[in-house]
Amino acid sequence: MDNEKTLDKMISICGKDPQLKILWKMGNIMTMKRLNYNDHGPVHAKIVAHNALKIYEILFPLKDKFKWNTCTQAGLSYEDGKNIVYIASILHDIGNAIHREHHERWSVILAEDIIDKILYQTYRKDVGEKIKTEILHAIISHEDMEAHTLEASCVKIGDALDMTKGRSRIPIIKGRFSIHSESANAIDSVTIKKGNSIRPLSITISMHNPAGIFQIDQLLMQRIQTSVLRNNVRLIAKINGKTKVIYV
Repeated sequence: MDNEKTLDKMISICGKDPQLKILWKMGNIMTMKRLNYNDHGPVHAKIVAHNALKIYEILFPLKDKFKWNTCTQAGLSYEDGKNIVYIASILHDIGNAIHREHHERWSVILAEDIIDKILYQTYRKDVGEKIKTEILHAIISHEDMEAHTLEASCVKIGDALDMTKGRSRIPIIKGRFSIHSESANAIDSVTIKKGNSIRPLSITISMHNPAGIFQIDQLLMQRIQTSVLRNNVRLIAKINGKTKVIYV
């Protein structure tokens, strides 16, 4: 593959793919209309991609700090890693179109053809196959399963960080209350920044209601602990002006 940047091309291809648009739509029918869950469609996918790429950009210069990362092990470039993170983020929830339970497994099945369409417009077959397996690893491990690469860990945590009140707006408008919607509605903002040499990733979560702690304790903490980023994250929870620092 040429050394030119490819992420913009991947974004363009994904944005035009009719199959992906249908799967996002059907996924939201399953999660929002049938199960009263939060958004799992294109808005969520793009927020996850933004979060995951930001984390990856912060941590990639420190890649040797982490035991496993795709680029050094598979002979791929930083740009290839960004493509892995982006495509996995965009496709990670499409399995909801089949069923919410084990949706990450259904996402892997549905994603394979879409990944082929995306990658082989740019990559040689041999390189594309390497990237494809890493994308599928990131998708399958974004929930409870252990994420074994830096790239997959960025997707896993980027997904959990879509937790602000904007995500819960549709269930609440429709009068569908749950701990997921209530806790997300309590969170005002999430900020991702470079940390220090010991904890290179710093995440600040600001909330106006302690209900937002559910998002941290039950979702985010579990994601960090099942990733290569455990022991590398400094969480700052701000609740009505009071600050609590958590080391994960």
